[in-house]
Amino acid sequence: TAGNPNLEAETSETTALGLVYTPGALAGLSFTIDWFRIEVEDAIAAQTASQILQACANRLVFCDLIDRAPSGEVLELRQAVVNLSSIEVEGVDAGARYAFDTNFGGIEAFVDVSYLERFRTSTPQPDGSIVVDDRAGLSNQPRSTFPPWKAQAGLRWDNGPWSAGWRVRYIGESDDVPGNAVTGGTIKAITYNDLQLGYEFAEPDVSLAFGVDNVADTQPPASRANNPINFDIYTYDIRGRYFYARFGMRF
Repeated sequence: TAGNPNLEAETSETTALGLVYTPGALAGLSFTIDWFRIEVEDAIAAQTASQILQACANRLVFCDLIDRAPSGEVLELRQAVVNLSSIEVEGVDAGARYAFDTNFGGIEAFVDVSYLERFRTSTPQPDGSIVVDDRAGLSNQPRSTFPPWKAQAGLRWDNGPWSAGWRVRYIGESDDVPGNAVTGGTIKAITYNDLQLGYEFAEPDVSLAFGVDNVADTQPPASRANNPINFDIYTYDIRGRYFYARFGMRF
């Protein structure tokens, strides 16, 4: 692992447009939607050893980071950050909230949905051309999963000192290495459920919480691209069912 003396500073431009709607006929209800586009020039990125080797073999890019013997054997590979030509990300985030009171306490429900329209990387080639790689919807490279859809939803209940919450996390399907025997070319969608129960003491000002993340102990979906680990450690829950307790005090 080394530095790169030829590295240039990156610059970016972000454009976003958002809308919030709170209908007067139903207090406590709100809707939000945000469109965004982020463009990064001379983007600085860290490439894995596999990505550097593949880029050199397939596109003759980053070959100066690899030293080979006359037989072709790799003697040394310098895993350094590099400047890509540009990265363009575009998508939409939307959400809904509804909070209301009942005879048995206050309830708040929410839904958040994210849609990834584009995650496009442009890389310069030795002949001056540009290779464009749009990663949106793909998971066919190691630790590089970009499902178009992600979402989470939940319910929270508060009644005096007691509170409870339930959250659902959703990661949509994406395209793995095509035609492989492990997944058939598709990483299936996956859902996690999290639960939490809390209690607050008035005197002293102490709060206790107990929770369980990934209640069903859902395992990460298999992935041919992430062999030999067989799943993307940066996208999916690797801990399995997880219990925790939290203690808090204000003073």
